[in-house]
Amino acid sequence: MAAGAALDLRPIVAGNTGPIVSFLLFGSLPIGATFDSDTGRIGDKVLKA
Repeated sequence: MAAGAALDLRPIVAGNTGPIVSFLLFGSLPIGATFDSDTGRIGDKVLKA
């Protein structure tokens, strides 16, 4: 991923029968990227590749 690249990754959840879904991130993201554990979204801009 190149520095300055925009991220907007959102998971698609299928087959959930209840109102609660949680997300976990294992590993690391590029510097500047963020992870929202409520929505599962990975976003913002990569500051360093």
